[in-house]
Amino acid sequence: MELLHHIQRMARYNQWANAVILDAAATLSETDLKSHASQPFRSIHGTITHILLAQKLWLSRANPEYKCDDIGHFWANGQYAKPEDESSQWEKYETDPAKLGAMLRASDQAIIDFVCSSKLPANPTSAMTYKTTDGAEKSSPYDVSLLHLFNHSTHHRGQITVGLIGRGIPPPEMDMIYWYRSHDQSKQ
Repeated sequence: MELLHHIQRMARYNQWANAVILDAAATLSETDLKSHASQPFRSIHGTITHILLAQKLWLSRANPEYKCDDIGHFWANGQYAKPEDESSQWEKYETDPAKLGAMLRASDQAIIDFVCSSKLPANPTSAMTYKTTDGAEKSSPYDVSLLHLFNHSTHHRGQITVGLIGRGIPPPEMDMIYWYRSHDQSKQ
């Protein structure tokens, strides 16, 4: 039960941290949000899209009832932007920043709903079999896959923070301890 509780806690933290980064990004003009920010996905907007699509992909692998668009092609050759790129495929998935933010918030809630439901196996260390974006069949434990999802988002929120700093926005506090201290700990 402790492992399941940890996964649920990480899902709630991930939701909170994504909201913090979305709120910080919302202070930028659309031009600044979508301009080259030396991000792997070119812009802050593109990097937010990558977080969203990775979450959707991993949730659809963990929960076959969760349907997502055919997004595997985003991980095909050339997923990272080059310095000279005028745009990236990640920026074109959803061009409206407000809609993109709403989609990420909905994805966060879908993850929480899944990890707090009976759909997650009672033994989170059981094998989860799925296909990679290039079609290879793989297997990894549910807990490792879900913790990867949360760690992946943390990694890219850090990249977004660097982009925000480059545009004069103070870095938001997203450390897990800030989330923990700011929420009713009896529910965590």
